[in-house]
Formats: sequence, C-alpha cells, structure tokens
Amino acid sequence: MGFISDIFHILDQPIVNALTFLYTYLPGQDFGVAVIVLTLLLRLILYPLSAKAFESQKAQMRIQDKVKALQEQYKGQRDEMSRKLLELYRAEKINPFAAILPLLPQLLVLLSLYRVLNGGFGEGQLSLMDPSFFGIVNLSEKFWPFAILAGLSQFIQGKQTLPLQQKEGSKEGTVLHPPKDMSQNIQTKMTYALPLVTVVFALQFSSALSLYWTVSNVFSIVQQWHLMRKSEARNPKSETL
Repeated sequence: MGFISDIFHILDQPIVNALTFLYTYLPGQDFGVAVIVLTLLLRLILYPLSAKAFESQKAQMRIQDKVKALQEQYKGQRDEMSRKLLELYRAEKINPFAAILPLLPQLLVLLSLYRVLNGGFGEGQLSLMDPSFFGIVNLSEKFWPFAILAGLSQFIQGKQTLPLQQKEGSKEGTVLHPPKDMSQNIQTKMTYALPLVTVVFALQFSSALSLYWTVSNVFSIVQQWHLMRKSEARNPKSETL
C-alpha cells in the first residue's frame, strides 16, 4: 500500500499544478474549462498507446477462428491451452494486454483527481480557485446531470468498441453480427453494466470527476471513429470493430 500511495503522491502535485496553470492562464479563469483542457491534453498524450490498443483489438478479431479451434482442441487442458494461445499470440505478434493498457493511466489520473478534489477547495492551491463551471455548476459538489452524462458517454463508447464479426455481404452493404464466444458475451454484458456502475459512483463524488470522465469518453468515441475510418481506408475488405 505504501508503494501505491507514493505513486499517487507523485501524481497529485503535477495535476494540481496543471489545473492551477490552466485556470490562471486560460481566458475566463473557469475551473470547468481547466478540467476539460487538462483531460484533452492527457488523452492526446495517450493517443499513440490507444492507437496501438485499437490495432491489437483488430488483430485479435482476425485470429478468433484460430483461438476457438485451440480452445476446442485443448478443452479440459488449461495449461496446454494457455501455452498454445501464447504461442499463437507470439506468432501473430499480438499483445493480448495491449487493449487494456491505455485504461491504466486514465484510472490513475481519475483516482489522483479524486484525491486532489476530495478535500474540497478549503486549502492549498485549489483554495485560490472558484470551482464553478461557467458560474452555474459547483464542481466541488455532486451534480446528478453530470453523473448521467458520464454513464451515457460510457454506454456509447462501450457500444462503439463492442467487437463485431463480418458474416456476409449484400448489395446494400456489409452485414455485421455480434460474436458469440464467452469472452465477447461477457464484454457485451459489461457494455450495459458499466454505465450503471459509472452513474452510481459518479453520484458519490464531486462533479469535477464526472466532467473529467465524460470528456475522456467523448474523446475516446471520436478517436475510435477516426481510427476505424483510417483502418477502412487502408484495407476496405478487412474486418472492423
């Protein structure tokens, strides 16, 4: 626990400094605008990692048939199946963990923001700032509409990234159907459950965190759309997510 606490202590002060700088020098000195700009800057920094995660997801979709064949062949032989799957990933040059790597820095920032904002604006650098967003919402307090927006944006992002398999083509276009294996069924359920969890948690904390999560999700939605368009332009016949 001490090591984890040290990590957050390292993150806390840069986040406070960044918020202070943005609040001071952005026109209007609006804390909500500072949170939005900080979120966008962090996501831009993480963009290369997110792009690699997208390519990893596509690569895993391409080898789904091989994965299912191994699962059937070594059913009941967990160790052997795991070894064969790792060999397959190495042969295809796929990192099975690449899809979740971009989430870790985002969660660290979210938890650090919680630590920074949890004490309110009564002391330190934050005490010099007005926590309002356009003079309407006090971001140091709970605000249920922002919690709903966080959950809604989480749902849209989840639906967008849900893996799809190309089954057949038609004159009108390509018909896509959800895949049926267990891992993807779990992901489908998470697509509907995670937004509800997001809303419940967002209602417990300051609305600044809901604003951060909403903006981060919107960035992910736009980024995913952009990456899909680029992928389709490179290879129109390939499977898409």
